[in-house]
Amino acid sequence: MVIERERAEVIDTPRPSPGAGEVRIAVSHVGLCGTDLHVFEGAFGRYPMTPGHDAAGVIDAVGDQAFEKILGTRVTIDPSACCLRASTPIPLCPRCARGATNLCVNQSYMGISAPGACAEFVVVPAARAVPLPDSVSALQATCLEPIAVALHLREMIADVPGPVAIFGAGPVGLAIARLLMRDRPTLLIEPSESRRAFAAGDGCVEVCSPENIPGPLPPIIVDAAGHPSVAGLVEALAEPSSLILLVCGPLEISGRTILTRELQIRAVKGGRGLYPEAVGLVEASFDTARWTEVLVPFEEAPSFFADWAQGLRRPFRAALHLTH
Repeated sequence: MVIERERAEVIDTPRPSPGAGEVRIAVSHVGLCGTDLHVFEGAFGRYPMTPGHDAAGVIDAVGDQAFEKILGTRVTIDPSACCLRASTPIPLCPRCARGATNLCVNQSYMGISAPGACAEFVVVPAARAVPLPDSVSALQATCLEPIAVALHLREMIADVPGPVAIFGAGPVGLAIARLLMRDRPTLLIEPSESRRAFAAGDGCVEVCSPENIPGPLPPIIVDAAGHPSVAGLVEALAEPSSLILLVCGPLEISGRTILTRELQIRAVKGGRGLYPEAVGLVEASFDTARWTEVLVPFEEAPSFFADWAQGLRRPFRAALHLTH
């Protein structure tokens, strides 16, 4: 499937062949989230573009004999390209060398700055094909990116104790809330009544609307909404020395507020290669079975995107289903 601005089309292309250090994946499912909708609506300005960054499938061809033993393996795909997970060994950039693979100078991201997974077959470096255990379904594997982001965020606040407030109960915000509430008090703030109900049904205990925030915000604040309204709430309710983490876009807080309250700002960009850990978490206890509310046959993807953009369909998450 190829997208132009507010138009999607399923087209026929030659079946790709894997090169050295690469594998070809026969895709069975592709998760769809708000980012894919933003691609459709023109937010990233790159056309034509094949969307999709959360996928599951089976390795059906390899570019090296060394990889023949993994033929037929069920996998998901780490969507972030970097030096460390290149198809053939290359010198690591300084960022990859210190473990910040999400900031690689050679980075590209499936479905945003590189062709995505909404295709029958995709070719990726073998190092980015992450095996799936039998206990993790293909649909669960299409929800891994929010969990990888949540794991990365948890790393970034490991040095900061205390409760957390999270703005936004979309997939990323919900994943963060469910992960952090295991270790610390967590408040999830969401304006949509249906999403608050969904989060409560997913196990989140402390959920409220922006109008009912109980007093000053906790010392750790996560913006997983990316909505302009969050800035005003943070300006009004953030205590001095609070730590603010940006996950889903910029937060327009005045420099004066940051300075006079000594606010700390950190950014959380992607999952930092934590897909194996995300798979392990789902296998152990992090069920996402109810997240995918709509399963769309691949040939119906163009009409689904059009309806989605017009607000006629607004699932928590959706997934494309491909048959081979």
